[in-house]
Amino acid sequence: MKDQSKTKQALIQELDSLRQRIEDLERSELEWKKKSDALKKSEAIFRSYFNLPFYGIAITSPEKGWIQVNDRICSIMGYSRDEIVRMTWSEITHPDDIATDLEQFNRVLSGQIDYYTMNKRFIRKDGKVIWTNLSVGCVRKSDGSVDHTIAMIEDITSVKLAEAELRESQDRYRRLFENANEAIFVAQDGKLVFFNPMTSQLIGYSSAELMGRSFIDFIHPDDRNMVAGNYLRRLKGEDFQPRYPFRYLPRNGATNWMEIGSVRIEWAGRPASLNFCTDITKRKQAETDLRTNESLLSTAMKLAHLGYWEYDIAGDLFTFNDYIYSLLHTNVEREGGYTMSSAQYTKRFVHLEDASIVAREIQKAIETSDPYFSYEVEHRIVFNDGGIGYISIHYFIVKDDQGRTVQMYGVNQDITEHKRAEEIIHQMAYHDSLTGLPNRKLFSDRLVIALAQAQRNQNKVGIAMIDLDNFKRVNDTLGHDVGDLLLQATTERLSAELRKGDTIARFGGDEFLLILPELKVIEDAIPVAKKIVDSFSKPFLIDTHELVVTTSIGIAVYPNDGIDEVILLKNADIAMYQAKQAGRNQYHLYKEA
Repeated sequence: MKDQSKTKQALIQELDSLRQRIEDLERSELEWKKKSDALKKSEAIFRSYFNLPFYGIAITSPEKGWIQVNDRICSIMGYSRDEIVRMTWSEITHPDDIATDLEQFNRVLSGQIDYYTMNKRFIRKDGKVIWTNLSVGCVRKSDGSVDHTIAMIEDITSVKLAEAELRESQDRYRRLFENANEAIFVAQDGKLVFFNPMTSQLIGYSSAELMGRSFIDFIHPDDRNMVAGNYLRRLKGEDFQPRYPFRYLPRNGATNWMEIGSVRIEWAGRPASLNFCTDITKRKQAETDLRTNESLLSTAMKLAHLGYWEYDIAGDLFTFNDYIYSLLHTNVEREGGYTMSSAQYTKRFVHLEDASIVAREIQKAIETSDPYFSYEVEHRIVFNDGGIGYISIHYFIVKDDQGRTVQMYGVNQDITEHKRAEEIIHQMAYHDSLTGLPNRKLFSDRLVIALAQAQRNQNKVGIAMIDLDNFKRVNDTLGHDVGDLLLQATTERLSAELRKGDTIARFGGDEFLLILPELKVIEDAIPVAKKIVDSFSKPFLIDTHELVVTTSIGIAVYPNDGIDEVILLKNADIAMYQAKQAGRNQYHLYKEA
């Protein structure tokens, strides 16, 4: 019996031990399953990040080989996955960047650093050089050596090209500015804040001496009130004589003459004037000589390349010199002599819209009682070849013993190139270079006017923010040239749907802004928005591509959704994103959450 009891006890102990082992195995299996699930989850997360389309991601070996790459890497480099994994990264690196990249990579291998970032060029399969932003990090083994590296690559070729174009453009305009034959300066709060070398040269002071000085300090005392008054009028946006002369005082103690034209600009966010000044001391001296000696007058005009003319009021007859005809792109033989009536001159050479200027100036000369009266005027001319230009006319009068004006004489100067330069500068300052639409600055100016009119007339103003749906896909797949053509075509289509008085501006990228003035109720903005959305149902034909692009539009209305530009734009932007979230290709009126 004792033996049976011992056997039974041993069996129980064995069974208990076996049970414990089974429980341990079950716990081990459960822990293994948890770790396996966690590993699968980590693997899924890694794959989701690894396959993101925004960045190229690659796992590389310490020997510079590609172990694993995502689709974006292949897209950037132009190679298939099978092709690229058989290569080393140094094989497709631009020769000028290999040394720098290799130096950083070796620092990782040696343990000096764990990661590095650089701008690097690669050579695609098609031979094109691309710029990338490269970030490389490493995973080390327990002994500190590198097991593998992970590289993230972002294609920044378009950014680099844009930067290069911007530098080239800035350098081009810098050279024009620095080498201009006239003084160009920016005045703000009456002080010089920016100027070119010719400004220093004419006035005779160094750049350090001029910076921050009041420009009035260099003007003749008798002309300071006039120049200061015109400066303030320009800042207020008043329309007055575009160019006028004044005396200035250079460092050498002389009294010289300068002719100035200016435009109002924004400088560092505040009003300022951009001024173009030409030294006309020689011309003024020539004009003085004109009053005393007709022979010297003729010589001076030839030296100064100015066209000289006389006008007999009683006989209504102009007499011109050769340079007048040269300025007008004709000659005395073609015109049949040096004389013509005011009506003939106006019909032959004066732009139709400026035809009244000649008669007006003759009348002004007849009516003045000042024997020393002189005046300067500009108008458009029609050259003999049909082209349109601008001339500046400075004229004087001669009175008889009874005080009657009997003669006028003056000088003409071709200012066509100067006018075109001013127009280009104005266009660059207030319009988008790609589409020609008003830019953000001009949009803001027009919005201020529209809001003021709406407040005065108790109307509403709609602000619509328009975004092209999936425009980035066009740029990514067809290139930025096609994208630019699409933006230009979009501009034409949007413009065709606007009402008279509406303003369309480019906000940046593929975003546009509309000002819809004189709305009676909020819903008055809907027809324009609907027409725009419907108009985009028609495909765009860009080069050989037929592109279907839709729009999402957000609308905010003054004063319901805001009373200033910042709030209205913010709310229009919110409404636009609501339109996108609702499925795109539609408009949304802003509704406060």
